[in-house]
Amino acid sequence: EGLRIAAAGPSGGLAPFFVGSAGLAHALAAVEARPALAPLRIASRRGGSLIVVGSLATTSRAATRKLAALDGVVHLPVSSETLLGDPGELAAAVARVAIAIAAGHDVLVEIAMAGVPDMALGPRLVHALADALAPLGAAIGAFAATGGETASALLSRFGVDGIRLVDEIEPGVSLGLTLGRLAIPVATKAGAFGDADSLIRIRERLRAVRIEGSFS
Repeated sequence: EGLRIAAAGPSGGLAPFFVGSAGLAHALAAVEARPALAPLRIASRRGGSLIVVGSLATTSRAATRKLAALDGVVHLPVSSETLLGDPGELAAAVARVAIAIAAGHDVLVEIAMAGVPDMALGPRLVHALADALAPLGAAIGAFAATGGETASALLSRFGVDGIRLVDEIEPGVSLGLTLGRLAIPVATKAGAFGDADSLIRIRERLRAVRIEGSFS
């Protein structure tokens, strides 16, 4: 059904506007198939990956716990109290992130909310974290985020104004190259997408790209 909709879209003479893009994405790609391009290559980067979990979805939190348990991953939970009212502790946390990234470690930053989370605080917490991490943009080797608000806030503060999509790590998890002030591998995931191992797979793929300099 999706293939028929995708094929019929351009035949009406007017530029179509497709609704339900997630369900039509593969069908549209098949209709618009073009010759395969050479694998995208970038300069390898020594800095570690920065992975930020801002989504409160159960799936994302389960994936956070599994990724945090791996060797070579520095886990840094940042509480809402620190983000909104303790600039000294926040600065210390950012300093720890900077040291770990420079040493080539992958850093998992988690916005931690104890008890029943106050959903109204979400945007304030994300933007406070984005402001704090903004100076580290040039040092990170790759970036990943769960939650659209989280990804948008961080990428904007890093000076990214677009993403060149390259691949799909798994359904709903895109892999690309940032455009703008930074040119680094990036993966984004909606909070409820994936499973408990999704962040591990994202970390492994980003690590391979930044070290080998190839998206293939």
